[in-house]
Amino acid sequence: MPPSLVIYVTQSFDSDAGRCIRAAADSPYRVVVVCEEPPRAIPDGLRDLISAYEEVDDVFDPGVIARAIARLQTSRASIRVLFSDDERAQVPLARVRAALKLPGLPLDTARNFRDKALMKRVWKTHGIPCADYRLVRTEPAAVNAASALGLPLVMKPIDGMRSANTYRIRSLLDVRRYFDGVRAASPRGVLIEQFVDGEELSCEVVLHKGRLVWYSSTNYIPPPLKVVERRGEHFAVVLPRERQGADTTRAAGIAARAVRSLGLRTGMSHVEWFRRADGSVVISEAAARVPSAAISTLAHLADGTHLIDLWVRLLVLGQVDAPPPRRFAAAAVFLRGSGRGRIRAVRALPGVIEKSGPLIVAADYPAVGTAIERDWDGNGSILFRSPSTRAVVEAVEHARRTIRITGW
Repeated sequence: MPPSLVIYVTQSFDSDAGRCIRAAADSPYRVVVVCEEPPRAIPDGLRDLISAYEEVDDVFDPGVIARAIARLQTSRASIRVLFSDDERAQVPLARVRAALKLPGLPLDTARNFRDKALMKRVWKTHGIPCADYRLVRTEPAAVNAASALGLPLVMKPIDGMRSANTYRIRSLLDVRRYFDGVRAASPRGVLIEQFVDGEELSCEVVLHKGRLVWYSSTNYIPPPLKVVERRGEHFAVVLPRERQGADTTRAAGIAARAVRSLGLRTGMSHVEWFRRADGSVVISEAAARVPSAAISTLAHLADGTHLIDLWVRLLVLGQVDAPPPRRFAAAAVFLRGSGRGRIRAVRALPGVIEKSGPLIVAADYPAVGTAIERDWDGNGSILFRSPSTRAVVEAVEHARRTIRITGW
């Protein structure tokens, strides 16, 4: 029988790449890797799992990927899956699939997930609750859109990630202040949308042939946009032990409808949503990928589920296992410094360790003298776990309230 290939595309060998390769290797198919790093960069634990390897200059160039596949594919080999966990590779890989007539995420679906203006247009057409928006390309158009939508607003790139170049707009002066910077990061256009006031959460949904078969929700404390705005405020992600509350179940159903409307039939989607004060659900964004490493880690701490394993098994074998009972709540607190330059002092950390020590399962404590990081994951983290969601939330709030990292 001709060999079947699972082709994994990655820019580098980070921990998620290693997990993807191991999960793909746990199948009857040959695993081949396309990567920007030289073969000597392959970690020792992965070498025996990779049947073939192709080094390329740019994993986001469809032509480069297609030529690499041509070199890897023998005349008898068939390609079962071509995939990447890097969101930036979704559209390029979809172009390759379309050209080579390969199964997987279609090009239109990949575009719907990567272009937030297209995403919102589809959702409006299908009646998915989401913020009203405008796509603009000039500063005057942005000012007019802000006047029409009403303040406050959010301005962001149409294909951004991790809240980069995303701003809360409180006045028309803010529109003029931030537009050029966002436009530079998003040459195809800038998205301006109504600001949604509410608790922000994520919902991981798994679809198999269009049917919702698994979901899980996490809470963001505070919403990521506030983290970006406030230097020194610690960011937390909380995974409750209670898997299926009424509001989570309702949100998961809406999230599943949202990603189906974008074209996803089989796969995992990381959906961000708001729960407003009146209990209503507003869908914010969706990505056709596994969630961040933080959420994946929390899922494993809570019930032993490896989300990457679940996702790759679904892509490669078309199978999804029922989730095990969730025995724990889990949370990650990302410690962020105020000021600039390097860390001068870390205050109250020993008290947090003393008070919440039994709940701490892993930590990367910030070190004096290291450069203060501006990203939301900051200069360190603490992972908590307990059978009690309340105990985890209390530990998170105590850490956020008391630990202070100051710069020079």
